[in-house]
Amino acid sequence: MPTILKIILRFFTVDLVRKIFALIFAFGLWFFVAIDTNYQYPKIINITYAGLPRSFVLVDSLSQLKVIFSGRGRNLFNIWLSPPRAICSLSKVHTGENDILTGDLIIPISDVNFAFEINSFTVVIDEKLEKLMKVVVPLKGSLKEGYSINQVYVLDTIVATGPKELLKDFVEIFTDSLDLKNQSTTFEKGLNINPPPHIQLSKNTVQVKVEIDTTIERVFTKLPIKVLKGKNQVINIQRLNLDTLVIAGARRRIDGIGEEDIIIRINATNLSPGEYNLPAEIILPEYIKPLYSSPQRFRVRVESSSNY
Repeated sequence: MPTILKIILRFFTVDLVRKIFALIFAFGLWFFVAIDTNYQYPKIINITYAGLPRSFVLVDSLSQLKVIFSGRGRNLFNIWLSPPRAICSLSKVHTGENDILTGDLIIPISDVNFAFEINSFTVVIDEKLEKLMKVVVPLKGSLKEGYSINQVYVLDTIVATGPKELLKDFVEIFTDSLDLKNQSTTFEKGLNINPPPHIQLSKNTVQVKVEIDTTIERVFTKLPIKVLKGKNQVINIQRLNLDTLVIAGARRRIDGIGEEDIIIRINATNLSPGEYNLPAEIILPEYIKPLYSSPQRFRVRVESSSNY
């Protein structure tokens, strides 16, 4: 074992410079021979889509493709250093699924042959739709005691662009949550919007203004009750008015509320014949809270119209 170690140490210490030059020369000779030899080089490359008409949008597509390049080492070495992209023309596509032949793809290289692992793939195209979106600001945290929200303003307009089949069902888009903790004065803040997949927005942030006012209470009496009933139902209710309702909210908002802005209703549409003791649903304008209502429940009798 010591003899072997001595041989190794001697190799690296005796005539070291000469040996280094010899190794460099050997590597250079190998490299010269290698770059002039034919090889095959498999490589996964990206696909670039071009020529899509402005009235269309790309919904689903293949992003990468395996290609086997063949040619001289020097040319394949360039591909290794700077991988090319496959260019796919979408100038003649239609809505729905489109079969793309890999033989129609263009790879901008020379002096190298290539073959694709697959013969074709599918891209999905839809009509492009632009739509003005309602921006919803989720709120979290509580204002300082004694204060309420008068209004939340979104100061920017957001236009969404995307596939028609996807975007036609969208009517609103949500920002990040806005923290109201211990706020007591009107303030502004920028919030991010996270769009769904395949949807592009005219802006990814919006400026939001929260208008805050002192909290006041207000009492309403004898509010009419609306009863929701089914086609073949007859409803008998003990009373048709809510005796008392106390609400709270920002001063300017509370001052502007009338009885017509408050909905009191009882839903009996899915009830079978019989007697029930039901709560009333109280629907108030945004940022208004109910504090107290009386009575809490109402005696309702449901009968079938076939009995009459």
